[in-house]
Amino acid sequence: MPATIRVAPPSSLTKRVRAHATARGPIAVLLALLLMAFLVCAVAPAAYAETKEAQATTRVTLAAIGDLLIHESVYQSVYNSSTGKYEFAPIFKFIAPYLKNADYTIANLETRFAGPEVGYSGYPQFNCPASLGTTMREAGVDLLATANNHSMDKGWAGIVNTLDNIDRTTLAHIGTNRTQEERDRIFIKDVGGVKIAFLNYTESTNGIPLPAGRPYAVNMMDESRIVSETKAARQQGADLVVAVLHWGREYERTQAPYQRNLATRLFQGGVDAIIGSHPHVVQQIERLSVQVGGATLNRYVVYSLGNFVSNQRDRYRDSGIIVYLDIEKTSSGTSVTGVRYLPVWVQKSYASGAPRFRVLPVAPGIGKSSDLTLSAEDKSRMDQVWSELSSHVGNAGQNVVPYSDSGASYQVALDNLVARGIMQGFADGRLGAGEAVSRQQFAKMICLTVGIPVSESNVCTFSDVTKSGPSGLYPDNYVAAATAAGVIKGTGTKTFSPHVSIARGQVVTMVVRALDRLSPGALSAPGTGYQATWPTGFSPEHGPNARRAEFNGLLKGLPLSQLDPWGAMTRGEVAQVLHNVLAKLGR
Repeated sequence: MPATIRVAPPSSLTKRVRAHATARGPIAVLLALLLMAFLVCAVAPAAYAETKEAQATTRVTLAAIGDLLIHESVYQSVYNSSTGKYEFAPIFKFIAPYLKNADYTIANLETRFAGPEVGYSGYPQFNCPASLGTTMREAGVDLLATANNHSMDKGWAGIVNTLDNIDRTTLAHIGTNRTQEERDRIFIKDVGGVKIAFLNYTESTNGIPLPAGRPYAVNMMDESRIVSETKAARQQGADLVVAVLHWGREYERTQAPYQRNLATRLFQGGVDAIIGSHPHVVQQIERLSVQVGGATLNRYVVYSLGNFVSNQRDRYRDSGIIVYLDIEKTSSGTSVTGVRYLPVWVQKSYASGAPRFRVLPVAPGIGKSSDLTLSAEDKSRMDQVWSELSSHVGNAGQNVVPYSDSGASYQVALDNLVARGIMQGFADGRLGAGEAVSRQQFAKMICLTVGIPVSESNVCTFSDVTKSGPSGLYPDNYVAAATAAGVIKGTGTKTFSPHVSIARGQVVTMVVRALDRLSPGALSAPGTGYQATWPTGFSPEHGPNARRAEFNGLLKGLPLSQLDPWGAMTRGEVAQVLHNVLAKLGR
């Protein structure tokens, strides 16, 4: 049974030092702070990266894509005869932004990277160029699930070579193993402060037996083992356990009854979410209510994501979905609070008689775009894909909703604010679009956005705001300046609650105040007949401000009907609002 753990820790220096020092006591805290001060002085300003403040709620997004089913025509289409290389990047250029927008992305590798020496091949025993792995990493994938019915396509050597080649790309992998020790390790990834365990199993290897003497080679479906490994993951620090299952019946759009029953039992055994593959068509997404320890818990199962890329051209097989699991961690626990889905369609076009493939996002708010010619038939099929998949998997009552808050839209806003120095990324390169913004963080962001003057003469009088000075990531001077300008207020007579996540309603009111005070006349008043989308749930102060903000385009790009006005506002949402403010000011 599992004895060791494979953990990818946060890359933030501040988080590591702070956690270590807290565990050691007050003397260690002092020593740690001195060490941090030395390191800060020793590092050039360009090396600074934004450090997440303590938050009551942590939110991250996990994305999952379907089958990387690389038929012969797919890998042949990317062969560059002048370089002798297989260049997969053009296939994914239009979908990559939607993979990068998540905090972590997983894919089902339904081929092998066994190497050219055994011969590249498509159906029925797959083996494609390992350059696909590098391309997927560059497109935004972080983790490959390798346990599926094609795990044994190239035998034991195929498993070893595939994992060796994946390691060279720096992608993580689960599901197949070179040693018993590798089999016994549980992969746990720290995603923005949420430790997620990923467990991967398959029902079948297409009748090909596991290598003699190597029962650990492929993680075969075993309910009792899944439950025991779930418990082990909890003991080793996992906040959330995701089971990635290769199961079900091929080409059937409705899941089998046994899958629902198995999902229920796994949830009762401690699994938090299930992501499925194998049917090569999209099946439904369900939120199941299960009884665990006398409590009723809601758990999501994605029965099948369908194909992400393949040469299967029949209806339903030429498409799939990306799912985004919205995860929330609080002091009371961690759970998936909702699922968003984005349909994808594989375009196949011919240039000089040779096929070319593109994976394209499909949604009403996303234009039909490709560098290959989109025929009228292609566009009609894309409309059909949206209709058939949104009706098949969407369920607003269970919070399974379309990916309407386009990742590409938030990406533009985030990039704009980073370029202006209003926001910074994390040390590991993430922008953390799904992570909450604290009140002190927003104070700095709003000052920089609207041009509130800040200097060392701005002295903060709130008792709970640390005097950090101008060299800190979030100096107290910004809180003082924004307070003096009448943009922000405390949470009490002498307190500000700097590390508490800022609510959406609070952001809206602060933005309106800032524009009213620093750019009088910038905001027009909505007429009495104006019907706002987002008035529900606001206080008497925030309600009118939300109405004005929406009327003036400050909330453009936000899926208002899906957002709780009192929920913590994420970095992506804040970026979108401040991006709109800059546009309103003509900047």
